[in-house]
Amino acid sequence: KPIIQTQETSTLEITATDLETLPMPNKEIQLLKNNTLLDTLTTDSQGKATYTYTGAGSGKLDFIAKYRSLQSETYELLDCLFYDDGVSENNQYYNSGDRVIESHDTTGKTLSNTSGSTGTYYLVAPPTTPSSASSSSFNTGYNIEFTLISYTGNSYIHITDGTVTFFRNWSNLNCVGGEHIRIEITSNTQKIYVDDELAYSNTNTLADTTSIRWNLANNTNLKFKDLKVYPV
Repeated sequence: KPIIQTQETSTLEITATDLETLPMPNKEIQLLKNNTLLDTLTTDSQGKATYTYTGAGSGKLDFIAKYRSLQSETYELLDCLFYDDGVSENNQYYNSGDRVIESHDTTGKTLSNTSGSTGTYYLVAPPTTPSSASSSSFNTGYNIEFTLISYTGNSYIHITDGTVTFFRNWSNLNCVGGEHIRIEITSNTQKIYVDDELAYSNTNTLADTTSIRWNLANNTNLKFKDLKVYPV
């Protein structure tokens, strides 16, 4: 899988062949992660070797296999702190007051709120089990990235360290639905990109840990897919 989150796995399969595309058995293959030796693998009788990588929230990774002067193409893996493809069940949220209703299908995930009060839906990084808002902290210094499919009313992503907050309504960013959103959060700068163009920035000073949550006013909804949080 090219995208995983903490504790999920991705299996890399390496095939070594000679110039005539014949398998090269019993060869020691060096596997490099971001140009640093990760492991040495031995190919089997079919010239194949596998390595299972376990996610640790490390961000963008490049893997290369080498045998003597031969080198493979680069395999790119995004190792997320949090990942929700939007089309399947994800239990890594804390639904404060159970005000937010979640549904999903093959087109994305919909969050809606008709509770009469603001709904807050916290992202919780695995392996932590969502039990309260206090379990939702992320180490400050990350990107939040997703496709905003649609929205109604006053809804947004809200980042806070408990004192200082950062957010922007989608309407204030001139979003109409279908945009690619990337939010870059560091301890002293916060930026929102819409379709790769800077749409809003601030210079708040944030603490070392912050929480991320969807905020939905009463009688609003939003739909998204491919939500990723990964280190800057």
